[in-house]
Amino acid sequence: MFKNKDDVVIERKAYGVYDVEFSLTNDNNVNIRNIINIDFMKIVYQLNKDLINDIKINKKDECGGELYLKFRHLFEDLGFPQFYSTMKLKIDRKENEVYFSANSDEVEIEFERDDEIIKGPKFNMECTITCPNETKLELKMRIILDWDNIPLTDFLEKICIKITKKIVNRVRGFVSNLIIEMNI
Repeated sequence: MFKNKDDVVIERKAYGVYDVEFSLTNDNNVNIRNIINIDFMKIVYQLNKDLINDIKINKKDECGGELYLKFRHLFEDLGFPQFYSTMKLKIDRKENEVYFSANSDEVEIEFERDDEIIKGPKFNMECTITCPNETKLELKMRIILDWDNIPLTDFLEKICIKITKKIVNRVRGFVSNLIIEMNI
């Protein structure tokens, strides 16, 4: 289990299978259920430009689309290649839940293809975001990674977990500090 003072818990269920959990409460007049959509990925990118070089979004509708992420070449000196990932996203809203799923798949988005940049791991992600009220959010996510092109080592696994935690904490901080000014 990977946990520290930020209360984001990442637990390894099996090799390449991880559960992520956290919750947050904000008292800032933001209905967090309403900000979770395909366009929210632009904010994820803006918050993580030190980890992500490029993002392209092909929004199909309000409930889904396709995404291309080109990650920064973080470990070039150690001989690791630069990665990109493509995924299909689907969002399903219930009364107090948002169900978000993503899987790596071929997409229709045009993007740079280079022999030096390889496709990252195949993955499936299932995420349930429960909003019992407008100011509370509980997230439970399962990520399944399959590195068929690179053997998943303990070192690489820890790097992936650290990067995931960094992205989650930045998004969590953004949402909890989000304030919408009301003109009265």
